[in-house]
Amino acid sequence: MAVSAVSGIPGLYAGGATTDGDLGTCARLAQLKDSGWELLVDSSIDDNNTGTNENGFGDGLDCTMFTGNFVPWSLAEFNERLFVSIQSLDGLRIVYTPTGSPDDGSWFYSVGGDADLPNGFDGEYNGGYPSIYQNIAANIFKFKDSLYAGIISTYAPTVGATQDYLTGSQLWKSNDGISWHSVTTNGFDDEHIIAFEAFATYDDSLFVAGNKGCVDCPYGLDPPEGVKVFKLVEAP
Repeated sequence: MAVSAVSGIPGLYAGGATTDGDLGTCARLAQLKDSGWELLVDSSIDDNNTGTNENGFGDGLDCTMFTGNFVPWSLAEFNERLFVSIQSLDGLRIVYTPTGSPDDGSWFYSVGGDADLPNGFDGEYNGGYPSIYQNIAANIFKFKDSLYAGIISTYAPTVGATQDYLTGSQLWKSNDGISWHSVTTNGFDDEHIIAFEAFATYDDSLFVAGNKGCVDCPYGLDPPEGVKVFKLVEAP
């Protein structure tokens, strides 16, 4: 969930995902109104089945977690736009809206889709399971005049994506939400950083946690390793 004023007044937005059913699968998005939750992205949003307001931000009824915009993983307001990072085994994507409208064509790609950067930021697959991308989700966070994206990489022994293929998670930064550049592509020289999981601002500094556990199962590293917390330090 996130609070955003893209519609002109502050509102609460929430993303969700459907795994089965007649209305299709994948990502949905809603806004809380006085009358209750109003869907902005959903297959029942209008009479047609095209446009980025359909479920999966336009992927439609055939969307799956292996190919489409599956889960709205993280939401943030930045640069007068509402951004949503999307979890997908076909590589993470980031979309944004300048209006928060339920109309066709209200959402645009910042990463993946038709954006300059490919799915997953780098388009790389996981070596242990070649049909799954290495970077499958991102935690996004606004700090001062920048938007940060902490990458969740694939370490899931249940599907063959083991720690043998880990290269260290990535952290990306944008000053406008459209153009991105990397802060680190190797977990700050720690190949076992699987995800940059949580951000926080404290004492006017940015902190981010580096996770060393499996994303979707009870597996840790072998041998086990502890979390790392990083602080952004201004260059002298």
